Amino acid sequence: MWIRLLMGCLALLLTATVQAQTTSCEQMTSDLLSPILRDIAWSPDGKQLATLNANGFQRYGLADWEAQPQYVPLETLHLKSIRYSQDSSRLVVTFLCTQNEAVSYVAQIYNAQTGDLLLEFPSAMEAAFVHQDTRLISAAWQIQVWSLETEESLQSFGDYYWGTHVLAVHPDEPLLLAGNLGEGGHLWNYETGDMITPIQAELFAAGFTPDGTQMVYAGRGELTFQSLEDPATRTVVNTGIQQPISAISFHPSLDLLAILHDEGTLTLLSTGGDLLGNYQSYASDNGGIIETGIAFSPDGRWLATPGNENAIIIWQVEPDGALTVARTLPEFVAVP
Repeated sequence: MWIRLLMGCLALLLTATVQAQTTSCEQMTSDLLSPILRDIAWSPDGKQLATLNANGFQRYGLADWEAQPQYVPLETLHLKSIRYSQDSSRLVVTFLCTQNEAVSYVAQIYNAQTGDLLLEFPSAMEAAFVHQDTRLISAAWQIQVWSLETEESLQSFGDYYWGTHVLAVHPDEPLLLAGNLGEGGHLWNYETGDMITPIQAELFAAGFTPDGTQMVYAGRGELTFQSLEDPATRTVVNTGIQQPISAISFHPSLDLLAILHDEGTLTLLSTGGDLLGNYQSYASDNGGIIETGIAFSPDGRWLATPGNENAIIIWQVEPDGALTVARTLPEFVAVP
């Protein structure tokens, strides 16, 4: 929990000045936060798995699990998130870096095949591609919508004193859910900048149901399903584990939701809230993994979660929703 508080204090101290796009971050040598912080993402075309760790990001080609992943090193104090564009051609990575002796979070966009740096945007603790990959949403102390064609800011809204640590984008509508770790948040229309609904609850992870009818936000052992049509209609599900929920992921076709708790328990629920099973993703004394990602593959065959000693567990999803370990991918660390 101390890492969450440290991140909030750090975000408050940083300068969130909007500036022109720059090239790359200067080298950092401090080890401010846990090296186990990471995120996980599948490419929408199902051909790559990307993981984020203390050293940079890796891309595993799913045609050959045993092949050495493609690696891009990043010099940073804290890597935050990684996401693919909808056409799978690009990756956006958010992290803390220093430029001209100033420290701030940035979003860098990379070619998903070559690993080449393409663009950089300032003030981004979280980021996501939207609008058929023509725009980028970056979120920190404010939320900004950028044109990827002109590299100009089209919209800015919101005021997050402690920064934005949670960002979820609706699969079809111009809606996003943004908020602070444990502090609540808001549902926004990112085209108009209008706030639709406040979220007055602990907010450690968030998402939208695959059919787009509900937003889901996670607190300390609780999930809240809230109707978008009627925000007063809510269902609260208790997972039975009173720990902050680090990440959630919906299966693309089954009535299945995966939840990862801070202490390493992976819980499967039906979207109606029925408990389907608990699994151990990593040991609770594995260095304090926190804010890590989990993700179902686009075809629903696999679920990727963090494992012990920074490994990545690939679970096979059975037709009844049960999980079996298919393989474990060791974390790849570049050798100088």
